[in-house]
Amino acid sequence: MGFSWDPHEEAWQSFYTKLQEYKNEYGDTQVPAKCVYQDVNLGGWVVTQRSKYKLGKLDREKETLLRHIGFTWTLRRGKT
Repeated sequence: MGFSWDPHEEAWQSFYTKLQEYKNEYGDTQVPAKCVYQDVNLGGWVVTQRSKYKLGKLDREKETLLRHIGFTWTLRRGKT
């Protein structure tokens, strides 16, 4: 039927998949804050994940998934 019981979780998973694709293409997860990748605001999503992590509000399962793909929690200089 295509009905989603949890559209927020579905959206998170969709962005996570885009991040995996970005990493496969660019070799890292240091997505610039203003990056639009494959027609989605991946940069904004990544900034949100980092902010939630710093505030201790990122779900542990999501943190584990991000760690699994080598997510960079802080950006090196030169990337915004």
